[in-house]
Amino acid sequence: MFMGRPQRQLNEEVSRMVTRVGINGYGTIGKRVADAVAAQSDM
Repeated sequence: MFMGRPQRQLNEEVSRMVTRVGINGYGTIGKRVADAVAAQSDM
């Protein structure tokens, strides 16, 4: 008996959930934003 979803379906769902984040800037604000994004467990 198969439990759960097929691996292919899971891979497609995960690939749709990926979000790209770009940081523009080198100053204090850019560093703080980069640190905040890096601290998130889902990023």
